[in-house]
Amino acid sequence: MNTKAVLFDWVDTLARIVPDWSEIWLGTLSAAGIELTRKDIVHGIRTAELQLPEGRPMKWGDSAEKDIFIRYMQIILEEVGAVVPGRDVLISIISKIYELFSKCTYELFDDVTPVMKKLKSRDVILGVISNMHGGLQTVCHRLKLASYLDFTLTSGEAGANKPEPAIFLEAIKRAGTNSSETIYIGDQYEIDILGAEKVGLTPVLIDRYDRYSDFHKCPVIHSLHELEVLISNEP
Repeated sequence: MNTKAVLFDWVDTLARIVPDWSEIWLGTLSAAGIELTRKDIVHGIRTAELQLPEGRPMKWGDSAEKDIFIRYMQIILEEVGAVVPGRDVLISIISKIYELFSKCTYELFDDVTPVMKKLKSRDVILGVISNMHGGLQTVCHRLKLASYLDFTLTSGEAGANKPEPAIFLEAIKRAGTNSSETIYIGDQYEIDILGAEKVGLTPVLIDRYDRYSDFHKCPVIHSLHELEVLISNEP
């Protein structure tokens, strides 16, 4: 494969949420009388993603289907042996978590800018695909990432969420490459990897939090520096 473009997921691939997502989860659960560790949350979320056909629920709000979010939280708590509260308490916990997430900011992982510079020096086309509904370009400018990117694409702009093919196909169109020449990197198997595979992209799973220790369905990296090695070793 001769890689001409690399497309990235946003959260937990290029950028971390500030404050850290685990602090939001643990603090909210603690306020509800549920004491867990970060390891518990990572394990519970991974289990819930595997059990739910939809993977991780994406958007909480008045119009959202609350049952899938409630089941998601139930699986997480059951998996780590916590007492699962009733529906009303679960709704309150989920609402608070998403309220806090809506107020978060982002910061880039330390490996992002150095790797972007090297890829750009090789004339690789770079893009970001996110299920954010807007504001991604503004954030990339603030974090001084925009100068390395050829484009950003949100689900709001594409009219589709990952893992739907439409958002990936629009990204390929913007990159101006064939899917066979394009790598896509994301941190969620159900949303990122399966979505990319459906349209013929070469998927790479980035596992910054050791959620996928036994995963072998596609290349797995723990840092973007490992991506450089993958591309350098191409024939």
